[in-house]
Amino acid sequence: MKILAGQEKINLGKNATDQEIKDFFKGNELQRYFDGLKKKKVSYKPQNLANLSVDLKVIDLLKKRGKEAEIKKLAKRLEIENILENKLNRL
Repeated sequence: MKILAGQEKINLGKNATDQEIKDFFKGNELQRYFDGLKKKKVSYKPQNLANLSVDLKVIDLLKKRGKEAEIKKLAKRLEIENILENKLNRL
């Protein structure tokens, strides 16, 4: 996932340069993907949730990604506003 998100580079079994990676994927759909990666915004769900702070409230985590008023409005619409003050380890 980190490679597809552009956070890590493919090593091809060695410390490969950008040109070596391009040559490896030449003529492949992945070449076009990696070429346009700098223009893309990639989001994905982290697979390792152990790194999340369990002492953090749901609302505090969500505020890192959006405005509190919008979060509360959406939570009310989804009828889940009761969990916003819960800590992550209580979910």
